[in-house]
Amino acid sequence: MAKTFKIRYIILHLLIWLSIFNISFLFTRNFIFEFNIIYSLLIWLVYLLIFYLNYFVLIPYFLFPKKILTYIAFSIILLTGSYFIKDNIVRKHFQKLSIIHGMDFPPNKMDDFPFDKPQPMGLSKKRESGPIIFNLTGIIFFYIMSLLLKLLQKWNNHEKYKTEIEKEKILIELQLLKQQINPHFLFNSLNNIYSLSISKSDKVTVAILKLSSILRYFLYENVDSVIYLKDEINVINDYIELQKLRINDKVTLSYNVVGDLEYYKIEPFIILPLIENTFKFGMDNVNESFIDIAIIVMHNKLGLRIKNKVVYKHQSKEHNSGIGIKNIKRRLDLLYPGKYIFEINESDDIFSTHLEIKLKK
Repeated sequence: MAKTFKIRYIILHLLIWLSIFNISFLFTRNFIFEFNIIYSLLIWLVYLLIFYLNYFVLIPYFLFPKKILTYIAFSIILLTGSYFIKDNIVRKHFQKLSIIHGMDFPPNKMDDFPFDKPQPMGLSKKRESGPIIFNLTGIIFFYIMSLLLKLLQKWNNHEKYKTEIEKEKILIELQLLKQQINPHFLFNSLNNIYSLSISKSDKVTVAILKLSSILRYFLYENVDSVIYLKDEINVINDYIELQKLRINDKVTLSYNVVGDLEYYKIEPFIILPLIENTFKFGMDNVNESFIDIAIIVMHNKLGLRIKNKVVYKHQSKEHNSGIGIKNIKRRLDLLYPGKYIFEINESDDIFSTHLEIKLKK
């Protein structure tokens, strides 16, 4: 991977330099034809030298380590040396042109260059097109370009590093949140089985089997960050079957799943804690109570609607803002930012939960 990136990096630089070189020839074609192309290439080599010495040596070894004075000193040496090298190339070439055009060398001012010679009477003065690349401007330009590109690269790498750190923090937080769910769920489930064992119910064996199936899913089958929705629903089915073992005819339970579950994916343990919370606070085997659970998958969205009777008034606050609910809200913020709706309401002794998530395939 690193080798491929390096090759692409080199090719990209070559393409950019070739493009700049070709564009300069396009805009200075008349001017370039007055000059020997070998000398022009030599001057571009000077620009390359300025750019890459600053880019690969001076900036990383002196500027970034904050050896500012050393960086300035070497930059002055680089710029001065480049100027004298380039000036020497230009002078040699103009010496050649002076022989061809029969003019004195060196010219006293820019207007005396051969491509700016006064035209004969009756003819308009024709100035050759294109900028004069053989001057100090080119040296300064490529020096500044190398500095700006290196600073941009450093900023980009820093932003990538910050993003990676943030991702790592989120993953660690998600793992901690997930670890909170498992003991919480296990504690509640064991309490349920304990209640069955106290009454010496023959349902204990079935309850243990259902619980072991769910725990197997917790431990082994949800190692990926996202899972198929059908797998999450299967665990919910097992959990509801486990709860059915301990409810009596005082509790009216309605559970429905509608839609295509086959191809959609979801983060694990988003739905189950909400359903668990409902059974914990909304079930009453002494007085009349009800629990309605509906899961609807439609148009790339999952909708979860839960309603239950508020059994104990003093527990409604915990039902609304307990550890499980806070955990889910935080996970939704991290996993589905801007892609979910989560509402909890309580009115007329009815507690309702509405969750809507955009799903992925």
